[in-house]
Amino acid sequence: MATDFPHGTAAGYRRHRRARETPCAECKRAWSAYVHGKKAQRAKDDAVPRLRAVPQPEPVSYDALEDAQANLAIIRHAMREAAPSSLAALSKRRDELIDRIRDLTKGGEISLADQLAAFRAARRSGA
Repeated sequence: MATDFPHGTAAGYRRHRRARETPCAECKRAWSAYVHGKKAQRAKDDAVPRLRAVPQPEPVSYDALEDAQANLAIIRHAMREAAPSSLAALSKRRDELIDRIRDLTKGGEISLADQLAAFRAARRSGA
């Protein structure tokens, strides 16, 4: 029996087995604890997480026009203090916000389905 390795460990058990020896009682106990610990960890990893109730946040009213106007004010302020290298991106964003505000204030967008229906109705009445 080899004694040049630590007994009472999983590594010791493996060394006994590699040397084709019967493992000592200390190494058997250590291996048993190691295997049971791995099984328990595997079962824990495979377990389905339990669902718990999460309180729902209060609904927040969102005004797209107000948000776009606030963003435009931020962009304008940033443009006054920005480095010349970032003015192009800020200018593009400003133009996008101005277009968005214009779209929001003209009374809403007509959906694609409504546009198609109007086109078909005009085509039928003209044909």
